[in-house]
Amino acid sequence: MYSRMLAIVGGIGAGKTYASNIFEKFGVPVFNTDNSAKELMNKDPRIISEFCSIFGHGIYKGGKLDRKALGNIIFSDKEKFEQLEAIVHPSVLKEFMDWKYEKIYKEHYPFVIMENAILTNGKTYKLFDFVIMVDAKLDIRKQRIMQRPEMTEEKMNMVIEQQDDPEFVYSKLLKEKIFVYTITNDGDCDLEDQVKDIINFYKTYFQQSTTHPQQN
Repeated sequence: MYSRMLAIVGGIGAGKTYASNIFEKFGVPVFNTDNSAKELMNKDPRIISEFCSIFGHGIYKGGKLDRKALGNIIFSDKEKFEQLEAIVHPSVLKEFMDWKYEKIYKEHYPFVIMENAILTNGKTYKLFDFVIMVDAKLDIRKQRIMQRPEMTEEKMNMVIEQQDDPEFVYSKLLKEKIFVYTITNDGDCDLEDQVKDIINFYKTYFQQSTTHPQQN
């Protein structure tokens, strides 16, 4: 029997969060790892202590993390970014597993989704048998990214370079025998229809099937 957890992934600008919002609209619980990390970085004493040690006490102002200052550091220093991930990731993962238990075994949802931009960093992907990949052409992604507040071309390129290429992610997941369901978000296909197809498929699958679906 496969776990009733799905991950939704996608590079910056692909529309991963937009797709996640549609899943939630149709009643599927979605755990946002970015939101969890932001909350933990402001309230978890262990994380705060380690951040002050690595980034300096000035990284917190008025008891709140200066996210702009932190962003300026990690976008230009890959080692610091990896240190941040190593500090925050275990706590985020614990929160997700506790949340997943509540949703599936107490609230009786057929399945849940974790929204995670960098699933293949580390070994988080090994938790999942099924991954939804939101993809869009790079030029379309860049147009969307540049519309974000305070975004610059330099910052955009740094973020894109830090994230694994979608083709690499896809091939890595397949190699691990993880089923990948791709959502195309170039504007040519109706995103809600694609999400509905996935929901209907997995509701039926988790309720009735004990065999692994065929790769699409």
